[in-house]
This record gives sequence, structure tokens and C-alpha cells, in this order.
Amino acid sequence: FVPCPKKKVQMCSVLKIRQVHHIISTPRICLIGRYNPVRYYSTTTTSSPPPTPHVCCNGNDLNAFPSKIKVIKSTTNDPLFNLATEDWLFREGDLSYKTLFLWRNQPTVVIGKHQNPFTECHMMKMEEDRVVLARRNTGGGAVYQDLGNTNFTFLTPNTGDFKKFNTNIILRALDSFGISAVASGRNDILVDGLKISGAAYKIQGERALHHGTLMMDVDLSALAKYLNPNKAKLQSKGIKSVISRVKNLKEIDPRVDHDSLSDAIIADFKKTYRADCEVEIFIFEQIIYEYYDLHENKDISESIK
Repeated sequence: FVPCPKKKVQMCSVLKIRQVHHIISTPRICLIGRYNPVRYYSTTTTSSPPPTPHVCCNGNDLNAFPSKIKVIKSTTNDPLFNLATEDWLFREGDLSYKTLFLWRNQPTVVIGKHQNPFTECHMMKMEEDRVVLARRNTGGGAVYQDLGNTNFTFLTPNTGDFKKFNTNIILRALDSFGISAVASGRNDILVDGLKISGAAYKIQGERALHHGTLMMDVDLSALAKYLNPNKAKLQSKGIKSVISRVKNLKEIDPRVDHDSLSDAIIADFKKTYRADCEVEIFIFEQIIYEYYDLHENKDISESIK
């Protein structure tokens, strides 16, 4: 996470990310469903089409059955906690489980692994409006997120065309609302030629991470306010601004919100792998209390606020 000299922009400090990473890595409170997991059901009425099988390069079906799956939802909107959780899942998660992690953030600009925030963002505006700045561990461009955006993360073994396989789950979830979306290029999902989702990827040995955004009801004015895209790149695509090439899903179907979209993704994730599981709910405050009980460390409360 890049330091921001002479500014008080809320960023993910090294101290905080290490503390959160350590907390969720504690064996007693890691992914074992301690937090009253509940079962979610899709609220949609249109069934998804059967999953399209994708064959791995070694001849093994990526959609191997029976599969073990894990579904996790975060109830906190703290981007620092959510990114730390995602990073821990990627590095330490059980590879025998195909994992889906769903989350969303308070107003935040998340920049790519190699980006310079001073060229990608309008830092003064972010400071004035208390917009969080954070860096993810994947490449790609700067992204504005708020509560009108749903983040999805797939964590799977690095086998076959996992990108296409996971993207098809998202496409079928959107289709359950009657929204006809298509994958475009390496990273985007489009509806009527407009971007409603972007994604990024990370591979480390046998582990693969595929995460992305889904714009439900994002404050589009914030994109121009906080992001500073490369003008030459925009011109090369024949567009005048970032806003002119994106669209919110709620404009297409007012039923789409974080819960209904999450339900649809979960339903198709389970159907695709022909498996079921309880949804594990991550509650930040409850994890902190567990940490206190385990370590009886009262001083950490101030430093992670």
C-alpha cells in the first residue's frame, strides 16, 4: 500500500493489514463457519441454463464431480478488511474447496498492483470526501467502488480455463434476471455494449484467483470525480469519458441489488458444481471479539479502528 505523504487519505496501512491478516489467520476463527452460517436461496424465478463444461488442457474436466465448495459473504463494508480476507483466502485457503467470496465496500478507489495513485486518482478530492484508497494484489486499472457495487471472488485450483468457467457463472446469474450480458476481451462484461463488470486475475503455483466488480447502482458521478483515466486510452476506444462506457444493472432491472445478485451468483455456483453448502457470514466485530477472547490483547482495539 503506497504511502500518501502530507495527506490524510484513509489508506490500508501496513500495520492494519498485518493485524487483520493475523486475526483472520488465527486457527480458532478461520473459515470454519463459527459465525452462525445461514443458508441462502435464490429469489429469482428463472432457472439458469445447465453449466457448459470446460475441459482442462490435461484432459480433466474443470467441472469435476462431486465437488466441495465454500461460499462466504462479508457483512462489513471496510475495504481493508475485505481485501485482507481475500488475500488470506488466496494464500491460505483449502484448495480442495472451490470458494466463492462476496463482498462490497464503502466509497473506495482500489488501484492495481503496479499503479501510481497520484496519476490514477484525484487525491485532493478523495481527501476532502474521505474516500478510501487501497491497493489490490492483482493488475489492471483503478476502480471506484461504493455500496452500489458487488464484488465477487472465485478461488480455485489453477486448472483449465478457470477465467471463462467463472465468468459463465456470472453471466448465468445475470441471465436469471433476464439480463443478456456478454464477456468482452480479457476482463469485461458488457450489456448493450456498455461495461457493467471488470475483472482481474492472479495465479500463484496451483492457486488461482479471479475477482471482479458488478455495477448495480454505483454513483457514476464519482467516477469522473475521483478517477483520472488515461485520456489517450479513452480516445483510442472512441469514447469521451469513463461514464460514457459504463452502465448500472439497476437501470436494466430495478430488482437487482446486492442481496438478490448475491443470491443468484450463489445459486448458479452451487448448481454448476452440483454441490451444496451453508453460506458462511464474516462479521468483522465478531471476529475481533473472538480474537480478544483468544489472546486477551486489549491494546489492539485502538490500532485497528
